[in-house]
Amino acid sequence: MDLIGTAKQQEILRHLEDDGTRAYLLIVIPTALEAIKDAEYEGTYIRPEPDKPYNVLICGLPNTGKSSLINSLRRKYMRKGKATKIGAVPGITRSIQERIKVCDEPVTYMYDTPGVVAPYIASAEVGMKLALIGCFKDHIVGEELIADYLLYTLNRARRFEYVETIGLTNPSDNINFVMRQLASELDATIAGGIPDYHVANVHFIKRFRRGDLGRVLLDREQLTERRQQFLLSEQKRTPIVG
Repeated sequence: MDLIGTAKQQEILRHLEDDGTRAYLLIVIPTALEAIKDAEYEGTYIRPEPDKPYNVLICGLPNTGKSSLINSLRRKYMRKGKATKIGAVPGITRSIQERIKVCDEPVTYMYDTPGVVAPYIASAEVGMKLALIGCFKDHIVGEELIADYLLYTLNRARRFEYVETIGLTNPSDNINFVMRQLASELDATIAGGIPDYHVANVHFIKRFRRGDLGRVLLDREQLTERRQQFLLSEQKRTPIVG
């Protein structure tokens, strides 16, 4: 969610609510805290051994900040440094870690876990989207394919920040041309002065993930399509008075 604009976040919320789904963006933590406090106050949740530490398991997709969240909580509540390795690639956490203390009051421990991906991916495009946001190690899919899909995505969304960033005069859908220009900008060559396309591909992907190439919603078309379907269904339900 950190690479899309606020307006798109609100559009996603409306879309989910249209489907009858109560969605939470950025408010889940205070909402969860209030729910826990209410449950304890009303007696609906009573810990059999209230003096024992809390143990929390964190799980989710690869490379979405699980380890970073643990380290952030540890810094905030214990004023201590990193307790778990983090990196810009998936797979840094390879097994369930020893529990990590993140708070003294109440005493709370967290367990870091490897990222989990559904065994079935609906389509090649869904797989490319997951690859683009770093849910798989880049070399498994191939940096060249990811960079090509990224260029296609930026052009489709009309996010042309890459043109100025790379030093082009106009947008282009020719990945070889764009990467050749980027390799030149980076002064990245291999033997014989040939542009190093691999370095250019890696750099292009990295710039996108840092947010340097603009805020892009990868599911833009699906969101628009679902919204149109919902509006059409609402029109069919509305009786025509005349």
